[in-house]
Amino acid sequence: MSRRACLIALAVPFAAPLAQAQEDPAFVAMDLGIAATACQARDVDSFVEVFIQSDAVRKAYSAKELTLVSTSDSGRAVTTFASDSYADFPLAIFDYYYTTAQGVDDTGYTHVLIEKNLSADNRLRVDWVRVTYDGNSEGGDDPGAIVEQGAEPGSLLFYPTETCWELIQVETMLP
Repeated sequence: MSRRACLIALAVPFAAPLAQAQEDPAFVAMDLGIAATACQARDVDSFVEVFIQSDAVRKAYSAKELTLVSTSDSGRAVTTFASDSYADFPLAIFDYYYTTAQGVDDTGYTHVLIEKNLSADNRLRVDWVRVTYDGNSEGGDDPGAIVEQGAEPGSLLFYPTETCWELIQVETMLP
């Protein structure tokens, strides 16, 4: 059973908040297993998806120290801190779409467009920009066509390890 199916099976009958599912040892083990399998296969797509979805995976696959680069009209700030104290991860997955983490609820999430780039030396960079869709679905759950893109970009930078990648830097553009 996929992680999504498990989350739906848990959340629907019991209305369990996602945060509780994130802490469930069975989900933690499943997420870490998905990440390990993705690492062994060098499957960037699966690794990035579970990394964004799971607090446990982010903790396991982040360097001991992270660098946060925040850029705004007034300049650029660079901060380095212990990764276990980083609680403001900028991305999430909501209703099968990548979104900003700040708005993950039913009232106002912001979609983001993700691009993953793996360099020749195995560094992984995940870039994102906020996007707005027109809402004109062609059937199903799609949000329609992109009508605006490019606001508040950001990136995640992962360096290779012996067995996988680890997050070393988060870069965000502040409004």
